[in-house]
Amino acid sequence: MLVLLIIAILMSAILIWRLYYVQMLDRGEYTEEMKKQIIRPVRIPPVRGRIEASKGEILANNEPSFSLDFYLPEYRRPGVSKYWTAAENVTVFVKEIETMIHHKAKLRTSTIEKALRRREKDLGISLQKKAKDKAAYEKQQQENELLRRNKVEKILVFDSVLPGLVDQVKNISLPESLVWEDNQLFCFLNKIPVEEGLGSYSRTAQFLIQELDALCLAMGRSHDIKPDDVVRHLYRKPALPFRGLTDLSLKERSVLAGRKTKRYQVVMTPKRVYQNNLAFSHITGYTGRREPSTHDDIDEYFYFTPELWGRTGLEYAYDQVLAGKGGKELLYVNRTGFAVDQVKSLEGTESLIPAKHGENLRLTIDAEAQKIAYDLMKDKRGSMVVMDIYTGAILAMVSTPSFDLSRIREVDYYRQTVSDDPSLAWVQLARPMHNRAVQAAYMPGSIIKPLVAGLALERGLIDEESVYDCDGAYHLGSRSRIRCANRWGHGKINVTKALEVSCNPFFIDLAVRLGMEDLVGFYQRVGFGTMPIFEEGVHKRLSYESKGTLADVEIHNRVGELAYLGIGQGKIEISPVQACAFVAAIANGGKLIKPYIVDEVWDSREEVLLSKHKNYFRGDLNLSKKTMDLITQGMYDVIHGSNASAKTAKTQEGITLAGKTGTAQVPYYEKNEAGKTKLGPDGKAIRKIQKNCWFASFGPYESPRYATIVLVEDGESGGTSAAPVVRKFFDTWSQTKPNSSN
Repeated sequence: MLVLLIIAILMSAILIWRLYYVQMLDRGEYTEEMKKQIIRPVRIPPVRGRIEASKGEILANNEPSFSLDFYLPEYRRPGVSKYWTAAENVTVFVKEIETMIHHKAKLRTSTIEKALRRREKDLGISLQKKAKDKAAYEKQQQENELLRRNKVEKILVFDSVLPGLVDQVKNISLPESLVWEDNQLFCFLNKIPVEEGLGSYSRTAQFLIQELDALCLAMGRSHDIKPDDVVRHLYRKPALPFRGLTDLSLKERSVLAGRKTKRYQVVMTPKRVYQNNLAFSHITGYTGRREPSTHDDIDEYFYFTPELWGRTGLEYAYDQVLAGKGGKELLYVNRTGFAVDQVKSLEGTESLIPAKHGENLRLTIDAEAQKIAYDLMKDKRGSMVVMDIYTGAILAMVSTPSFDLSRIREVDYYRQTVSDDPSLAWVQLARPMHNRAVQAAYMPGSIIKPLVAGLALERGLIDEESVYDCDGAYHLGSRSRIRCANRWGHGKINVTKALEVSCNPFFIDLAVRLGMEDLVGFYQRVGFGTMPIFEEGVHKRLSYESKGTLADVEIHNRVGELAYLGIGQGKIEISPVQACAFVAAIANGGKLIKPYIVDEVWDSREEVLLSKHKNYFRGDLNLSKKTMDLITQGMYDVIHGSNASAKTAKTQEGITLAGKTGTAQVPYYEKNEAGKTKLGPDGKAIRKIQKNCWFASFGPYESPRYATIVLVEDGESGGTSAAPVVRKFFDTWSQTKPNSSN
């Protein structure tokens, strides 16, 4: 007995010591563990930076937008069985009748629920094993429904209702399970659909949407929220409010302001807005909501809200600069994950870290020039680029057709914008979201000829007095020839005249004499085959920028391919920005510049200049002044000579230009409505030619400052389709007028 007493005393002492140790000596470890369980870090989204034109005009900004947020803890509902759900669907109508006839029903939801549960057990339905697959489950459900229907059973709901009251409520559309028999209302259990029960999240979502429906009815608007949206939110981030409505109008806010409740609240959030949605859409690009799983710092937070991130254009290329850095807030949550309160203070941890706003971009784009260029190009498929020849600053960059930034988040508009017409060949597609200025690549055609002439002059193959006799074609062999634009030939011409009349045989002869290695090497030095704006460590890629294509010296070293390469066709494709860069080099004396579009980066308050683009050259054409003078004289004659191919580029009020036309032929096959290649009467595919028309120019001719490229897809010729655009542009743009401050 004594031994047992001693053992009991020892065990009590050990238990007391353990309790003391846990509660007093080791409480820090448990306290920290408890904090981890009840405190959750939540990411505070930052405000995105602005995008501005060269003179401070705002192109992309944030403006206040009002949204309706629902606080989920206020809507929590317990889960219910499928029997309760079925019973509740019936008693909704019973309660409505109670109100109208002032009669108390003889049954409640719980009564029907118990009757259904008992009935299902009697039928053996509730005792069944769970079906193994979908097919077996569906078969089981059909069999169960048949069992329920065959066993008729009814419960009295209302008894001895006055005939007049019965007539009053008979116009209510009742479910199949509720049936009037004289002055009595019966509930037929066999006609009550018993489906799935509702879990806690589903009932919470149901309750929230009921309130949302009522609020929308009061405000006179609709919503597209589905129960699954709420359930998904409850699973992923129950501590955060659920956003039910966005872009609330003043009238809608006034309706909500008169309702005092803790369940929902109108909150202000920044909304991304764009100015002149069509003219600048390819430059600024647009944003979308970013899923939390794509964040690099996802492990630092327990809950995220979807944040804006760049999808195209500068919004994409400079996303990290514009996006800013998210903040952090600590919240107390209960065991189910619902937020209870904010953490005011926590030893050793900051309970609130404000978000850092994004930085602002100042572009090289001249807003006026951009709008003029877009207005001139909006009815065409093509691109226009205007560049400062000494710095590489892009002053205008247009791609048409364009897309409306204000509507791009509309599902129907987006689908319509990105969908292709199957009856059109690839070269005929509108592709409004394709930035033709930097993403597309085209055969340059004759605008390449000044480069071929310059290289030949520098190599000593010709000089200013050298003469070529053009008979209307260049003969590659006894049977093969490439025709000149002038069927009967140009006769004896020198290099400047050849540029003026764009004589194909003249430049094919130069290309063949130069050879593939020398010509392709020169094209590479000019910048063909490389992305013009992208520079590792300096600029990021702009909208999937294209580097174009260029012949491979080893693979394509054949006379025919070399001949076409000399007139800008065959194995060579460049983007309009690449074309503008080499025209700028011709205009500035041979210096190859790097095009750029972002000039400055400022802090969010525009008080501190964080970075500024440093003008730099990336190479030299290595052409003598004499050679450059001959090239530019020939380009001047293209517009002002007696046989000029671009007389339509003579400006009336603008500046004197020098330039070069180009027309590249692109073959394609016609398609039918189903997208299949059309066949002619002979059973062969119908082949057609599309002309892509260029005009490359610079000006003022006497003291050059601007380089310009216009590309028009499916045009007539460079002189008729592209050159007039440049003339109208410089006749309109105030920057080139005599009274301009610049």
